Amino acid sequence: MNMRFLLSLAAVILLFSAASLDAQNITGVLSGTVKDPAGAVIPNAEVSLSNQATGATERSASNVSGIFVFPSVLPGRYTLDVTVSGFRPYQIR
Repeated sequence: MNMRFLLSLAAVILLFSAASLDAQNITGVLSGTVKDPAGAVIPNAEVSLSNQATGATERSASNVSGIFVFPSVLPGRYTLDVTVSGFRPYQIR
């Protein structure tokens, strides 16, 4: 009886763990830090990410630590634009 209980418990645990597995994602995360030439972080920078093939654009802003995040980026070629008052615009492809 004890062995039957353990096998049943193992089967239930396996069933629930399999149900919680996520499907594969085709998106990635793009993040970075906006800094000035001296290396100081820049908060509230406007950051935009544009898909070169579709023209779709996402916008974000750097936080108080200068960090920006685009949490769900599809594969492709992109242009990243950063604009901050008092600095030249920055672009990378």
